[in-house]
Amino acid sequence: MSDAPTPSEILDVFNVVVNARYATCVATALIAYDYVLTLDLEINHIWSQPFSGATILYLMNRYGYPLQLALELVLISDIIPLNDKMQRRW
Repeated sequence: MSDAPTPSEILDVFNVVVNARYATCVATALIAYDYVLTLDLEINHIWSQPFSGATILYLMNRYGYPLQLALELVLISDIIPLNDKMQRRW
């Protein structure tokens, strides 16, 4: 049988969650800044070329991670309440 967590343990977990939220927000801001800076290059070198396998690979690499970050922001911000099953999985 496990003991109940102490107040300091609860505070430690809370600090970890808060820091994770800040880190996710910072990562999102940095990626958005990078996209703004490199959009002209992307338009010239990717979108002006014929569609190919390299284009698909580029799109997956370029936009896959921001989609993941967006999902994480939604999940950690409590915009959409999660049911018990999803909370255990997350």
